Amino acid sequence: MLPRVDTPLPRRLTDWARQSPLEAAAWLFLALVIAWFYGFYSAFGPAGAMSAIDVMVSSWNEETDYGHGFLIPPTILGLLAWRFWYHSPGRREFAWQGLAVFIVGIVAWVLAYRLLQWRVAIGSLTLVTWGAIWYALGRRAALASALPVFLLLFAVPVPGLMQATNGLQVLATQMGYYGSRLLGIDVLLSGTMIQSPVEDKWGFDIVEGCSGIRSLMAMILIAAVYVYIIKLPVWRKALVFVAAIPLAILVNAIRITSIIVLAEHFNPEFAAGIYHDYASFFIFPVGLIGMLAMHQILTIDRRVRKRVVRRRMARARANEGGDNPSAAQDQ
Repeated sequence: MLPRVDTPLPRRLTDWARQSPLEAAAWLFLALVIAWFYGFYSAFGPAGAMSAIDVMVSSWNEETDYGHGFLIPPTILGLLAWRFWYHSPGRREFAWQGLAVFIVGIVAWVLAYRLLQWRVAIGSLTLVTWGAIWYALGRRAALASALPVFLLLFAVPVPGLMQATNGLQVLATQMGYYGSRLLGIDVLLSGTMIQSPVEDKWGFDIVEGCSGIRSLMAMILIAAVYVYIIKLPVWRKALVFVAAIPLAILVNAIRITSIIVLAEHFNPEFAAGIYHDYASFFIFPVGLIGMLAMHQILTIDRRVRKRVVRRRMARARANEGGDNPSAAQDQ
């Protein structure tokens, strides 16, 4: 963990630039070069007319189901600012391991350029950035910045992701089917189709987009940010993070089941239309509550220990007061 300091990050950077202007100018020049090659150098996309970042931003659309990509950059900057605003890695020592990571990132960009693979280029950007932090600020700063830096990979659309979710699609269908049966609704299951036994009453085909992959990705992203912020041992953080996967699947099953319940007891058109489109907004928080509950469960022992310590301290103070005549007289 980085030690806390009283001076905020902007002030520390300003003082450093005044004390070491040549070094600050060199790092600024390096940052501008990196920004040029990744943000302005046209080598990717149609006819090689776009930069790697331009192609990535253009891929954040409904077609790829990566509309959340616009939230990633401000999230990364916010986490880095939160981590380093009043925390410093201390005495600066150049770490050559970071330089090795930096060089690997450069090699990866060259390969991306030769192969015209912008996704590889974005992956190399994370290596270049993390390697520079590691080299300049040391191992502790590298560990503290690892998750925010590599969070950029969540903004890179995976080709054919929706087509590769057959397992989730089948699981979502079965959970919706059994959830409906558990609530006393008679349903028929045929492949990924759930329908009413009453002919032409209602029927829903659980397509790839309803497999829960969006909820899963959103929960994983939120869980990654959450475990980065909370103060827990690594193994407990890992448990909170892993719990996001079944919680996301459960949330999607609840959504599908609720659609079937509304179609059966209320209005099939409403269930398949407006409710289907907006149900996630008020059902998804169930997963977040589950993640918070997991955190609370994992910290029960800490809270119990704190209560025990407080009681012992209170008893000790009470015993001291009873043994002290002056204290008894004051009472």
